[in-house]
Amino acid sequence: MDLKRIPGAPLHAQINQQIVRMIEQQFRDGEAFYSEQELTQAFGVSRVTIRRALQDLDRMGYLVRKAGYGATVRKSGAHLTQEQADAVPQRAAPDAGGRRLRSIGLIGSGWQSEYIAAMVDKLTRACLERGVELKLRLMDRERPEAVLDQITEGPEEEALLLFVGDRLAVTLHRTLRERGYRTISLDTASAHYEGRVVATDSRAAVRLGLEHLFALGHERITLMVNEYFREEDVQRKIEEFLETMDTHGLSGRIACSVQRGYEGGYAMMPDIWRGADEERPTAIMTVSDAGAWAALRWLREHGVAVPEQVSVVGFEDASSSRYVTPPLTTIAHPIDALTARAVEMLLAPSWAETHPVHEMIPPALVVRESTGPARQ
Repeated sequence: MDLKRIPGAPLHAQINQQIVRMIEQQFRDGEAFYSEQELTQAFGVSRVTIRRALQDLDRMGYLVRKAGYGATVRKSGAHLTQEQADAVPQRAAPDAGGRRLRSIGLIGSGWQSEYIAAMVDKLTRACLERGVELKLRLMDRERPEAVLDQITEGPEEEALLLFVGDRLAVTLHRTLRERGYRTISLDTASAHYEGRVVATDSRAAVRLGLEHLFALGHERITLMVNEYFREEDVQRKIEEFLETMDTHGLSGRIACSVQRGYEGGYAMMPDIWRGADEERPTAIMTVSDAGAWAALRWLREHGVAVPEQVSVVGFEDASSSRYVTPPLTTIAHPIDALTARAVEMLLAPSWAETHPVHEMIPPALVVRESTGPARQ
């Protein structure tokens, strides 16, 4: 089929116009229509674009679509224009459980970390309890838009969770919202994110860690930033750290590295521990447990006793943190609450994104053996 593209006009709307002409000239009322695959090959566009066009034609009254049975032509009765169809609100799920959705897709750039693995496990269980399937959608950070080709279900059958960081979440959400998908971000509270968010309150996490250290008499505290410095969530942690320290009349120190994760944390330790004893920190907070593990290893290798000479606090509560030496005091993500709330919102009977909704869930302090009274 020869599609003459019109610059500036949405591709799915151009396809709609051509399909309407085909229906009027070539099909009888009630006749089976082409499949998504046939139309994708014929027009030479993505399956997502074809699906959007068919959804609009369904709402306009030209097609009747049934999951698992394809589409049939409807020539009798009234038909809507594209503009009128766009004004029709999206149909809600047919029952109180939101059972129209068959699956929830989790878009992420990897599943290696213990935190993400725990999140996937809890999401799988939450989905099973609600009778839907969890599908993992692996995203290439170099070509994030390519993940959209993995989504073969329509917005009435699949909803999406984003776990991709601040910047990519903003971009992906806008595209998915335009295509009619329910979408929630699990790890961003960016001011630029225009949709729904269910995430850990990272500012509260920093306050929890600092209040714990203040109660132990610590004043010289360093924040180790071993994650992407430009991510808004990391910036919020830094801001909260400096503000809380300032509120207590203290000047906190920030240590950053171009490396991230465990390697970045280990590489920062010589700089963090340099200087005379009275200049060194009595406590180190990190923005991830991996950084805390690296700090513990470096300190042990250099004969520094934890917590007698310096306390260490992580952020994540990965399962391995209870087995390091000494067991790590950390701030735990509220994984159970995060996953339950996200699934509940996605499967709600109705959905309307009239304004951003950011639900920040408070974390919990897990005290183990890596923190103790400040050295005198």
